[in-house]
Amino acid sequence: MLVDNVDEYKIYPYYWRILTELPHRKGTPCKILTHEKNNSVRIEFEDGYKVFTSRYHIRRRDKYRNYEVKSEREHSNRRS
Repeated sequence: MLVDNVDEYKIYPYYWRILTELPHRKGTPCKILTHEKNNSVRIEFEDGYKVFTSRYHIRRRDKYRNYEVKSEREHSNRRS
């Protein structure tokens, strides 16, 4: 999903980067709601789903980067 609207980028400035937890969410834009102790955060995805997670599971989005999710086959080929 390419960021076409600058307002969307400002509202959801992070994206989910972990494949092992919530693999269907990889690359999905999100925002931080609260910072908790021990480097944990509460985040919200575009569809309203909220989750507590480690701060390391999200990264700041780049306006010009494409965040399409790779297929499971592409990931398995990379590990081989």
